[in-house]
Amino acid sequence: MDFDTARTALAGLTRERFGERITITPLTKGGKMSAGAVDAKRPIMTDVPARFDIGIELEQVGGGRERPEAAQAMGETASISVERAVLAWPLEQGDRVIRTDPITGAIEEYRISRFGDAYFAVVLAYLSRV
Repeated sequence: MDFDTARTALAGLTRERFGERITITPLTKGGKMSAGAVDAKRPIMTDVPARFDIGIELEQVGGGRERPEAAQAMGETASISVERAVLAWPLEQGDRVIRTDPITGAIEEYRISRFGDAYFAVVLAYLSRV
C-alpha cells in the first residue's frame, strides 16, 4: 500500500472507530442579526457518520506586547470531518449540526462557522455552539 492510499483510507477508519452519528439541518442565509430558517430545498440529513473533535486554544484578548500573558482566555474550537460521498448536498456556512455527547447523553447544537483545508474526499467544518 502506498502512502496516498493509506492516507485516503485513514480518515474513513478513524471516523469508523472514533466517529459518531450526527444530524445536519440546512438553513437559509439569515440576516445580519438573525439565523436563517430551515431550507426546504435541502432535506435534513440524519445519522451522518462524522468525526467530532474539540481543540482547546489560548487566545490573547488584550494586554498588549508588554504583558500578553496577563490577558489570555481559553476557548474551544469544535470541528467535524465528514466524507463528501455520504452527504446528500454540500454543507454551507450557517447549517446546524446536532450531536449527542457519548458520555453525558446531552444533545449539543452547533452552527457551521467556516470550512477548513481538507483533501478532496473529506469536508472539514469548524463549529460554534448555538
